Amino acid sequence: MNIRTTIRNIFPRIVLVVAVVLMLFGPLSIQTPAVRASGPYVVDLSYDAPDSNLTDGSCYDGVQGCTLRAAIQQASYDGVATTITFDSALAGITLYLSDTYGSLWVSGNNITIDGYTGPGNYPPLINGSNLTGVKNVFEIQGNYNTLSTLVVRDGPANGIRIYDSVGGMAAITHWII
Repeated sequence: MNIRTTIRNIFPRIVLVVAVVLMLFGPLSIQTPAVRASGPYVVDLSYDAPDSNLTDGSCYDGVQGCTLRAAIQQASYDGVATTITFDSALAGITLYLSDTYGSLWVSGNNITIDGYTGPGNYPPLINGSNLTGVKNVFEIQGNYNTLSTLVVRDGPANGIRIYDSVGGMAAITHWII
């Protein structure tokens, strides 16, 4: 038997086996890209905890729901314009920041945090009295970010610190320190 004849007979069988394996298991090295959310996010918890997984595209603290810190982290990570609001059940609540997690860092662009929970409701109070050292309640870095209808109190350094950005803006509306 000739080696050429043997290779000609075996080659189609090898190709068929490889094709069947790829159909069954797919190309294992290719991963589908994760779809990233773009909000809006609704804060429904009145305590301070970080997002449990920024790559899953949802605001979730890993235990019960969406905290303000988790919403800010997810919105900053998403990298697209979004709005963070508060569930109406949180009207007038006081949210004490944890010194372990520190300041609330808004590091994306076009993020709006709006504490308006309905007519006649008091806005949420973001309290930094548990923070130590020179921590601020909010640290805003990026362009075109907005804080609206929030009460910010008792930051050991400042209530809100806005970093200078080239050509960008930040807006603070209807707030009390």
